[in-house]
Amino acid sequence: MVLKQRPGLSIGMIFGGLFISWISLGPMLGLGLYKNVAGLILGIFGILGLLMLSLGVFTLAKRNRLVIMLDDTGIRIPTGNVFRPGIGFIPRDSIAAISKHESMKGRLIEISLKGGQRVFIQARHYCELDQFLKYCRAHRLTA
Repeated sequence: MVLKQRPGLSIGMIFGGLFISWISLGPMLGLGLYKNVAGLILGIFGILGLLMLSLGVFTLAKRNRLVIMLDDTGIRIPTGNVFRPGIGFIPRDSIAAISKHESMKGRLIEISLKGGQRVFIQARHYCELDQFLKYCRAHRLTA
């Protein structure tokens, strides 16, 4: 089973970047970039908004690469970042337990390995946590 990221986060970044750029760059041009400090500060926020917009477009374009794959052999999770994605593999034989983990870090999926290590996955960006656990049970990844 292939789980793609929900597009809501990327679309939110696109609209947020557009809004910040629109609010910042218009008054910056009215005040003048080099005439006072307020124009310079608005220009910096406008550039940050454009960067946020471009990152949202980039993550939406790379959505097919940033997938979680569940099958009978194990779990493949995306590693790295948006610019250099990689795939990490957790074999079925090394998985001791899969459970929900809720703490100050957020709501995550915790995969406990037989060696004592723990791997945390932000599965809520892909589907609901209970649904992810159902998918793991369907592929017999949990005990």
